Amino acid sequence: MTIQDTLDSLNKKQSEYGWTVLAQRVPQSEDAPHKIALVKDAIKPNEPIVLILPGTGAEIISCNGLLKRVHDFIKNNDKTCQARICIAIYDYEQKYIQNLARAALIVNKRFPVLWFLLKNIGHHPWTCSDSEYAKLNAIYDIYNSVILPKITDKDGKKLPIQQLLKNIRTLTIIGYCAGGHFAMKLEEIIKKEMFALGYSNKDINTALGQIPVIGYAMNAPSEKSDLKFFNFNSVSDDQNMDSAFKRYLYFETKENEFDLMHFSNNRDDTFYCQSLNKKTVWECQEIKAYLKQQEELAKIELHEDHIESKEDSYRQHSFIGFVEKNGFSDGAKQLQAMFKSIVSKSVENSVNNSKSAEFIPLPETIDLIDDNIDEYGKSNVVYMRENTKYQIYKPFYVISNVIKMRFWVMAARFHKRKQY
Repeated sequence: MTIQDTLDSLNKKQSEYGWTVLAQRVPQSEDAPHKIALVKDAIKPNEPIVLILPGTGAEIISCNGLLKRVHDFIKNNDKTCQARICIAIYDYEQKYIQNLARAALIVNKRFPVLWFLLKNIGHHPWTCSDSEYAKLNAIYDIYNSVILPKITDKDGKKLPIQQLLKNIRTLTIIGYCAGGHFAMKLEEIIKKEMFALGYSNKDINTALGQIPVIGYAMNAPSEKSDLKFFNFNSVSDDQNMDSAFKRYLYFETKENEFDLMHFSNNRDDTFYCQSLNKKTVWECQEIKAYLKQQEELAKIELHEDHIESKEDSYRQHSFIGFVEKNGFSDGAKQLQAMFKSIVSKSVENSVNNSKSAEFIPLPETIDLIDDNIDEYGKSNVVYMRENTKYQIYKPFYVISNVIKMRFWVMAARFHKRKQY
């Protein structure tokens, strides 16, 4: 039975509930004609694991292509090749309205007072049931297979703090698009279950800070997360959810290219270039045709048989991978170089923890970036928190969001009536 047969069977049996399976690259065989198969061996407590969280849905071609890119990059490095690379293939869209779910998470995390009003006074559909908008079954599948073995002993009890930290540091997450949202929903489950096991809030917070989530174009309010996020984005990416920071960059830089901007908040490090292309080209296009075009391009660039090269096409919302593409702006080159460095050094640290008798903490951001990449922390870095104009702009943006909220409220209610 191939992995596609398994996914088809899961859709028939569990389509109402959502599910997640883990897959990895394997030698080609009759049951794995495309060199991808379900993970059979259970994840060990101290095993170095790279967990890939893709966008929504269970489209096997693009998932295999994404897995292949990450697998080849890590396995071709002597310092990281001992890590196991898995991708979470999930289906949680039966009752999951993805744009509304992401908007709900943003409001919940960034505007808690507004969330309280929506939940307790407006009885908004976003706030009615986690199962409707988060599909917790799919998230629990990842928790049970990846996280639980690393935070409990053989009897299912909590671990001493140093052993907990050593185990949890063997996990590195690589995300793309909705993978960032999925990581934050997974974080909620981790907090809940660790607290039930008897871990203190301090221990939980410390452990979460040892899990790096590294990715391109991730849609999530990651500055509110206790995971260690590394976001790499193009300001010209119009498929990401809006934010005050991103909109501010549009206003400030629409006529001038910059190489790199860095925004640090809580445990989140976000890096922006203005555009992946050397020049941004704006054109009018019917939205349905545009989205269809983006879907087809994604299938090509992430196809299971595709080998990365300079000739690859890419979009502003692409997982831009590990090979420099023709036409990259200087900012795109820097984003990719930093992404590769942070991935490789985080995984190397995971491998070292799996071998060491002592806990080795995740290095600071500056130490995860190769010395020959001098854009971080030096002349070309802009810390937007220290930018006076941004601080003046931000409250005006929040007010405009509140004005636009009526549209989202009506949209959510329309979708709920339509679906149920």
